[in-house]
Amino acid sequence: MKNSLQDILLTLPLNQLSFVTHLPKEKVYYKTIIEDVPDGWLQEPTLLMIKCHECLNEIRTYKIFNTLMQDSNFVGLVICSYNPVFIPTQMQSLFQQFQLPIIILYDPSLSSLFQKVDEKLYNHNQLSLELSGFIQKGFVNIASELVKALDTPMLYLDSRDQLVWQKGKEDSLKEANRWLNVFYRNLKNDTSLNTPSNDSGKSKEEAHFFKPYFINIGGLSQQTLIVSGDLVDWQKEMIDKFIGLTALLLQIEELFQAQQEQIQDIFVYELLYSKFESRSFMIKQGKIWGWNLERPHYLLIVNMKLLDDCKEVNSLEVISSFIKEHNESLIVFPFQGEIVVLVEAMEAQLKGEIKRYIVEIGNQIEEALSANWTGYEFYIGIGELYEDSTYLNKSYQEAKMAMRFGKNWFENKKVIHIQDLGILQLIINLDNDFLYDYIERYLGALIDSNQKNETDYLYTLKVYFQNHRRINELSEILYIHPNTIRYRLKKIEDTTGLQLNDTNDAMNLEIAVRLFYFLKDV
Repeated sequence: MKNSLQDILLTLPLNQLSFVTHLPKEKVYYKTIIEDVPDGWLQEPTLLMIKCHECLNEIRTYKIFNTLMQDSNFVGLVICSYNPVFIPTQMQSLFQQFQLPIIILYDPSLSSLFQKVDEKLYNHNQLSLELSGFIQKGFVNIASELVKALDTPMLYLDSRDQLVWQKGKEDSLKEANRWLNVFYRNLKNDTSLNTPSNDSGKSKEEAHFFKPYFINIGGLSQQTLIVSGDLVDWQKEMIDKFIGLTALLLQIEELFQAQQEQIQDIFVYELLYSKFESRSFMIKQGKIWGWNLERPHYLLIVNMKLLDDCKEVNSLEVISSFIKEHNESLIVFPFQGEIVVLVEAMEAQLKGEIKRYIVEIGNQIEEALSANWTGYEFYIGIGELYEDSTYLNKSYQEAKMAMRFGKNWFENKKVIHIQDLGILQLIINLDNDFLYDYIERYLGALIDSNQKNETDYLYTLKVYFQNHRRINELSEILYIHPNTIRYRLKKIEDTTGLQLNDTNDAMNLEIAVRLFYFLKDV
């Protein structure tokens, strides 16, 4: 008797499968399974199952897999391996061209199931084990494998029909998103598939290009998976299995909430670390959490430091909630040990008002936090404002840079804007070795002198530049007579060989001092 490869795959845990090439829509039948590369032509429909590294290395050679392509009785390749397997690109292309599947089975003990001929293969007592593997691997990762296996895009919508994630080839995703915008709501509302524009035969045909599968999560909510509309029965069964396991996964309230938080974490990471290629997709995803990213936003980072004599410990979530309650218009979320705050920009602000406006908000947040959590010291970094929210990743890096530098340079300043860095904005992204060389060139002798003589001329120089070289102000801050200040500055000139009244020398010294304090904790 013959076995159907697709029917066998339906009985295997989805988390144990990976698909290198698409599965043919038409069922693939085989009579024999072999575990070694054949020497000659195969005599009947045969599935090759590789279980050893030597056989895998052998089949990777072009001559071997090219010969297999020409054998009409060769139906596909299953590789049993506990670890991911490298398949040469040329080999993948040839298998795909001849519509031959390459499947990776991560649990070799399941390989015996490929020998079965009984149609009732699925043992329901394995459901708990399969669900456990489904949870561990993650349903988004499993969806990515099914996209490859079934050659279909996947769009996942939440209970409000907002797009949460999408998987598939770029062209097919564009078509699926167009279908979502034009046909989906009519299909859901059963309005006879009428399109907004016309009711032509072509429009009716297009309405069936994709199909929504509704995921009922224990009556708590309904989510939706959209796939190609031309799937055959066994493909629909695989989608149905995926949906059933997804519903079980999300039915547990804690897991459902964790899944939403995980999706948000992925979105936030992409928002802050990589520029979204599609502005519209970014805006749609932001709406899931009520974020209006169509408008430009300021970005602030709140960093908190526990004081040495304080035992008070509060979670980022608690402090984030406090900021949100303090101003409900803010978008607030914890991220990588800090708190990110997005503030929607006001309409038609003058350029001079932009920095003043957001620094004032930053000061309000810092004062409120410091008043409620006296055991902490709070610092806030602010990035530039960009008209397009896809550049929030750039503003995030600027805010981190402003806060990192501000802690060391501005001793009494808790809210630092990127513009406060001045000329350093242009050079601090250079290679650290280059910056250290610059510091050594202008401050090396002074640093050595400080260590040898236990003086603190570097700090004197820092305060000197911070106060715009006004000796009287410097004298008041350091509680030192002006003549003593002049003496110290003369010693600095003698040690460095630079003149503070020379414009170029003073500029180089100031940049070097700023860089020294910027890199002090690196």
